[in-house]
Amino acid sequence: MTKYDTSKPYIQYIENVLSGDEVSGWFVYKACERAKSWFQRDDIELRYDIVDSKIKLVSRIKHKKGLQAGKPFNLLPFQQFIFMNIFGWYYKDTDRRVISNALLMMARQTGKSYLAAAISLAIALDKDLPAPQVDYIANSSKQAAISFGHAKDQSSSLDPQGKLFSRYRNEIRIPITGASINVLSGDDSKLDGRASYFISDEIHENKNWKIWEILKSGQGSLKNPLAIGISTAGWLTTDDYPLHSMWSTGKKILEGTVKDDSWFYMIFQLDEEDDWKDPKNWKKAIPTLGIAVDEEYIKSRIKEAITTPSKEVEVKTKNLNMWCNSETTWIPDDKIKAVSEKISNKDFSPEDDYSILGVDIAERSDLCCVTTLVEKNDLIYLKAYPFICKTGLQRSNNKDLYRQWIKQKYLIYIDEDSIDIDFVIKLVEKLNEEIPVALIAYDPYHAQQLKTKCEKQGLPMRAVKQGLGSFGEPTSLLEHLILTKKVVIDDNPVTRWCFSNVLIKTDENENKKPVKSSKDNKIDIVIGFIQSLKLYMELNGIISDENIEAIALK
Repeated sequence: MTKYDTSKPYIQYIENVLSGDEVSGWFVYKACERAKSWFQRDDIELRYDIVDSKIKLVSRIKHKKGLQAGKPFNLLPFQQFIFMNIFGWYYKDTDRRVISNALLMMARQTGKSYLAAAISLAIALDKDLPAPQVDYIANSSKQAAISFGHAKDQSSSLDPQGKLFSRYRNEIRIPITGASINVLSGDDSKLDGRASYFISDEIHENKNWKIWEILKSGQGSLKNPLAIGISTAGWLTTDDYPLHSMWSTGKKILEGTVKDDSWFYMIFQLDEEDDWKDPKNWKKAIPTLGIAVDEEYIKSRIKEAITTPSKEVEVKTKNLNMWCNSETTWIPDDKIKAVSEKISNKDFSPEDDYSILGVDIAERSDLCCVTTLVEKNDLIYLKAYPFICKTGLQRSNNKDLYRQWIKQKYLIYIDEDSIDIDFVIKLVEKLNEEIPVALIAYDPYHAQQLKTKCEKQGLPMRAVKQGLGSFGEPTSLLEHLILTKKVVIDDNPVTRWCFSNVLIKTDENENKKPVKSSKDNKIDIVIGFIQSLKLYMELNGIISDENIEAIALK
């Protein structure tokens, strides 16, 4: 077993995180917990001399910009911890490094690209590697050049006379060792077949694994390969996308449910239950807060996000490294929560109240629902009954999330290969018994069978087309009701999830319509609410934006 030397800043960092003296989120805590457990293993060892030599090398670099301009690049304890894990762990029997892949995620302007540049120099100047070639990869040459520019500045700081490094537009060479550092864009034809160490920058923008896999396939001849992804979070939040897939796999590895020693994860994020507006949580995402990132700047950005909802996603993803389900926010989650509470149909009177239903179904669709709208005491009450069939569940990329909701009884499971129309009819009949149904809104393109059966039962059906012209005014009304707190939405995580997945499409007449942020991010409940609001507006003569703004419900 390797000695656990707490005199080293990177080891003391582990102790500070695990004791709570260092503010950290779940991912960082688990990374430290995992690292400490490795000191008890007999098959691997930490080579302190290698770690210390690379940290010393970086300390010779001087910052050129920012709050630290002119000062030596003395790695902070968390940065030393990253170097320790990437470069220090070796298998005793093979003399190979344990870590060959790393994912580094933290908020914007926290120095992750600058750190990645230092890592590239540490690789290029490694005397034990035969002519290492390090590639910076991004979706565009401009983006990749940002990190490469840091490497140029750092190499100039280490070698101002140009005796060791030869610097070119897209390449840094070290002639005496044959090493090089290069910048390439993701569409560069030179990618294929390269044997390199590589750093993939801002990989939240990668739509597929093509770039990563091409470069990984070229590492077969390397004894100690290294592939590093660096990024902030984004809005591509399913495992079809590389960054989110790496993130979710990392969670399983750090939990211990998946075994893979080759990956190292250092992910600075708020925990799920954290309030993103609370300053005490910000350091979880911004480890250099107050050092490389000005706290007043972050305060101003958070204030912008609170007062201007359209900026919320940008601030959350870039300044706080938070996942968001869509690229832009329609209605912030805190606004939805502010009007959410449990709704019971027993609170309404079958004699005095009526309901309008919205139905959004497809035979083998992923998520389907029936929604109800009831007006009472100058408030609109909206409730959803989401359901899914066996085939829809099995085919969905959201199956784990859906199973959790099924277990918690927020989502109804139909144990059939397709949506049972009789189930929907029975649900509608039950709702009609509890609160008489005045109208049922349905999409004429996807519910003809339901229409026929409902009409045979005497249930009033009304087609609502899902175009911008039809959806514009009820979409604006729903937004207005939520922001003015004239609506109560049943407190259901499935409903809030659907709201979080909404992107707003507009036309030249400023009509609005919700659309999905991705194929897996469902919005069916929101569509059901808007369908029922469309019929509510027709019943109450609300037919213009002016009326929406001035609405005083009955």
